[in-house]
Amino acid sequence: MVSILGVWLALIGLGAGCRLAQTVPMQDAETLGRDQDASVASEHAETYSLGNLDREIDGSSTHIGSEAIPMWRPRWHPMGTLLKDASGDFWMVENPFERAPAFSSDLLAEVGLRGRNAISMSSEEERCLAPVNDHDWAPREIDGWEPAADVRGQTWVYHSALGFRRMASSEVLASWGFSSHPRFFPGTVEVWRNLRVVNPLGFRDGQLIQTETGTYYLMHNEAWNFEDETLLEEAGYTASTLLHTTDARLFDQLDLVGTFTHEDFSACTAPSLLRTEGHDEDGDGVPDIRDCLVYDPTVGQGLPEVCDGKDNDCNGIIDDVSSAGALCS
Repeated sequence: MVSILGVWLALIGLGAGCRLAQTVPMQDAETLGRDQDASVASEHAETYSLGNLDREIDGSSTHIGSEAIPMWRPRWHPMGTLLKDASGDFWMVENPFERAPAFSSDLLAEVGLRGRNAISMSSEEERCLAPVNDHDWAPREIDGWEPAADVRGQTWVYHSALGFRRMASSEVLASWGFSSHPRFFPGTVEVWRNLRVVNPLGFRDGQLIQTETGTYYLMHNEAWNFEDETLLEEAGYTASTLLHTTDARLFDQLDLVGTFTHEDFSACTAPSLLRTEGHDEDGDGVPDIRDCLVYDPTVGQGLPEVCDGKDNDCNGIIDDVSSAGALCS
């Protein structure tokens, strides 16, 4: 399986190793750096086994008699995880290095998240995920989009102003906080047919889905599992945001690409960010950490969209240039 930090660090040229990825063939939903300094990681991420010994936990250490063993606490979470700092402020993990302020409860509610879903950051994680100061988090992928069903029962999202519609499975709709069983399109058949079909809407980053074979974390419309169910709980994830489906439906929509390990959650990414911030592998003017395709100079956040079969501006939609007065065939 592939380590998530290994994938990201390899993409930005930090030389992290990867293990071979496995692909497993996806169901009906209900609403719902590896640290470059290994010694630092081990200092804050010591694991322990107590067998059947009695233990007393005070939130930071496990005591056996007079001996205190540091408890493992995560220093990093993947994209899409809602976090809460010591002051009670909320943050959304945007990439392997950064977290953005998520101060609007209304925006969180739009995607079905509440404050109780947030994972409390350890002091180490507050230092290891750098806060951004140029924007707040918002679910831009669904801004202005509405769910609808067609006469065949296929579920979609549509954007009247843009003139687009995108297929979206019931599981995908639920991950964005929409009803998984939307009403029929309220306009005429002619208006519906004139909405141009673009690429399907993917899952929200950070969605947890449970199937008969385990629990999966969804990111970039790919699935990651956990090396064991204990890690899922130790990393702070709860059942409050779980969607339920079957392997058949889940893996019909995406692939299983890797496994989260304790090592991933023990990484401290901020030092790597300081060393690589501003690095632009493909020379398109977009730093790699905000570039959705780091080896293609025609793709990057904020670049103009053109008719080339790519998501040039990294907004999740391919060839959406109608606002510029053109339509891609």
